[in-house]
Amino acid sequence: MIRTMALVGCAVLWATPAHAGKKSDGGSRYVEVGEVTCREPIEEVARSLDAEVKAQYLAFSAGGKASYSQQVQRLDGLSADQKVRERLEFKICMDYGNGLLTKEEYKLWSLLLDGDESAKATLHSLALGEQRQVAKEVAPPTSCSEPPMAAARVLVDAGELLRGGRSGEARAEDLKALAMLETAAQGDSSAAVWAAVARARLYAGQSADRVREAADKASAACPTWGVPDNYAGGALVLAKQLEPAKAAFTTATHKSPDYAFAYYNLGAVELGLSQVAAGVSALDKALAVDPQLGEAAYLKGRVLAATGDTAGAIASLRRATELLPTDAQAWAALGDALEKAGDPGANAANCKAKELGADVSCG
Repeated sequence: MIRTMALVGCAVLWATPAHAGKKSDGGSRYVEVGEVTCREPIEEVARSLDAEVKAQYLAFSAGGKASYSQQVQRLDGLSADQKVRERLEFKICMDYGNGLLTKEEYKLWSLLLDGDESAKATLHSLALGEQRQVAKEVAPPTSCSEPPMAAARVLVDAGELLRGGRSGEARAEDLKALAMLETAAQGDSSAAVWAAVARARLYAGQSADRVREAADKASAACPTWGVPDNYAGGALVLAKQLEPAKAAFTTATHKSPDYAFAYYNLGAVELGLSQVAAGVSALDKALAVDPQLGEAAYLKGRVLAATGDTAGAIASLRRATELLPTDAQAWAALGDALEKAGDPGANAANCKAKELGADVSCG
């Protein structure tokens, strides 16, 4: 592998004009693509390894389209054959030259192909960050330590299983993730691990006390992180203990003022307690922190529609359908609000809702 000072561990040899071309030195070909030149192994090697390289490439990188979590899981199966790795590096270099990978992604992949341990740690960290976005969590404060590599890998694997789960659903994936996390927690006291246990217990439908137990251990390890309290609040909602749930969600927002989903949950509980003004205020805070939180826009729109603010409801529900374009209920609610306003666009909204599975009239 050829290294430069600018991109340590990468196969970029020099900058070139923005065009593609090939040169050869007898043992390798040098392919100019974009602003980089990539070293391609000799034809004989390329032909003999084509099938294996293709399989490895699709699993390992595929132009940056695989999620970080998938990349972590597939890293274990990466070929140890240096020739395969050289071919992979060439393909990744070409992806970078063609704009499919950023410079930082390209640097990371090149280091991973070198077996660099710090690059592996970086990939695990990126995967955890990606999963927190999917789960609508905020990251722990920098004052709280992240889990070691082995525990991080369990978090990544469990996070993939929990993806798409809901409170109390108890899917097979939730139960499998819980078992993995309970085992990991026996040897790790980090906040991230115990918060994940709390989430898995919540999804698996365990009692509020069991979820709270895990949340308390996470909070003991990181007292200023609101995520554990949010999961404790979710379990209390399932147990129909709305006042204690409100307290838990309020604590979560105080600990993590940038935690939009905790404000959303607080708003939902306030509405459940018939505190409409407080509920809308919390939803507004959620949207102020994260304007892309479609769930908050949808719930606010429903509340405004119920309280007679049809214009406000339409605006909020339009935003909800932009953020949640495949949510049938959001489209149905928008159709209802438009009908109340006498807007001819109501039928189109209802037809979209019906197309997505809602039981509404269309046409």
